[in-house]
Amino acid sequence: MQNKNRRMLLIKDDSKTTDVFYAALNNLESRHPITVFKNVKLCLKFLNQESTAAPMLFFNLSENSCKCLDEIVSLRNDSKNKDLPIVVYDPLAKLSDEAIFIAGANIYIKKSKDPLELKKVIKKVINLDWQFESGKFNRETFFVSV
Repeated sequence: MQNKNRRMLLIKDDSKTTDVFYAALNNLESRHPITVFKNVKLCLKFLNQESTAAPMLFFNLSENSCKCLDEIVSLRNDSKNKDLPIVVYDPLAKLSDEAIFIAGANIYIKKSKDPLELKKVIKKVINLDWQFESGKFNRETFFVSV
């Protein structure tokens, strides 16, 4: 499927981190449609009701990482979402955050404070051909940064 048709789904908490990430997504030249959800439950409801072509979920790993891990697991437990690309982002990302990979996230972005660098990383992730790359995601390819 063409990446230009991909709908970006963003779980938006109340943090400034998510606002910066949303702005970077919104300012991509490709202009992917973006749907923002207040929480994972609303996102799951949307995914179960809509027949959205090739969605990609961006998820802010907040301070409450246990809750975030549970939410990623709940997304993966729904068989309809088994191939949903889940991209986690966090300004404090650590290479040791293996629990996020095990929970079901595909890519972990260390969110840069530089908007141009952040945009570059997001563009790289969006432009992956997820249909062919999904079998190649592993611990070595999990962490993305510039």
